[in-house]
Amino acid sequence: MTLEVANVNLRGLIRDITTLTDGLAAQKGLTVAVEIESDVPEEFRGDPIRLRQILFNLVGNAIKFTPPGGHVAVTFSVSSPGLVQTCVSDAGCGIDTAHLPNIFEEFSKVPSAMPASQGAQLGLCITKTLVAMHHGRIWVESRPEAGSRFYFTLPTVETMAEPNKTA
Repeated sequence: MTLEVANVNLRGLIRDITTLTDGLAAQKGLTVAVEIESDVPEEFRGDPIRLRQILFNLVGNAIKFTPPGGHVAVTFSVSSPGLVQTCVSDAGCGIDTAHLPNIFEEFSKVPSAMPASQGAQLGLCITKTLVAMHHGRIWVESRPEAGSRFYFTLPTVETMAEPNKTA
């Protein structure tokens, strides 16, 4: 993978993701709420296509694993100086804690409480790689039948070294 690095507007990125996911959410009668705390910078330095891919993978999974009529939330906040944290949370089936250490591994074979929705499990592995290429970190908190929260951090424009352009 190669990154094409540019300044990326956060609100434009969110608009792109909601455009891509609104139809999926509407089919299931889900609400998707986006919250940006006031101290979050407007721009990031990174690959706009890959940043869209990160968010699309996480929001798409949240929609896929949330039952009809449920709720998905995407929150952006400053977690510490120079780092923006994104949290994608759902009210879905959750993940057994025994499987959390493997969730970002390629072909992890983590069993799903919704077997019909289980794919090859490459999306989270790719997402982790893309976050790392942007000098960020990703992790998950989850409990069965209580939903999941996927978090990732990215450095702000002011603190970010040039992303790793290849992986």
